[in-house]
Amino acid sequence: MPELKHIPNYGYSFEAGPLPESGLNEEILLGNCRLLLQLYFKLSRGKYFSEKELLNPEAIVHTGELIDQNFDDGIDLSKLSTGTVVYGEKIANKNGEEVDFSQNVFDSRADYLIRLHTAIFAGCFSDVKPLIGAMVEIDDNVVESSPAILHATAIVDGVAVWSVERFIKYYKPVSAKKFLPD
Repeated sequence: MPELKHIPNYGYSFEAGPLPESGLNEEILLGNCRLLLQLYFKLSRGKYFSEKELLNPEAIVHTGELIDQNFDDGIDLSKLSTGTVVYGEKIANKNGEEVDFSQNVFDSRADYLIRLHTAIFAGCFSDVKPLIGAMVEIDDNVVESSPAILHATAIVDGVAVWSVERFIKYYKPVSAKKFLPD
């Protein structure tokens, strides 16, 4: 069984993740944003998070320490540190067209929370660069010293590193949590 050495690029599937810990060492062809969290924390901190710890609605309530949360107006990402998990409400599709995934379109709060996107905030791209594989898409506006968002998204059908500016065009950040202390 190969050892996990970096975050690979994989095709995006909403249903493909999280995985059991043993699955992280196998070839990953499909995954989602929760799987990316598993890979990030396993590689960066040696910590495996289970499905129960990552899937909403339970995860946003019980996993990690709340840093900031505002479901109505969103949160400011500039105050976050590397490794903070960002929960985002989708506001645009892959063509950049506005979509409504706000709380009022879902039958329940739980349904809304399940549909929130997750990503990793990096205070500097150089903080996460050693963790990503060669085939991961990196936004042209991301430089070594700039803040960045590491995530897996259907918008690019895989794993990507985006500038904060690009991320907030597609997702409204609504919550931030530290899963592990610095």
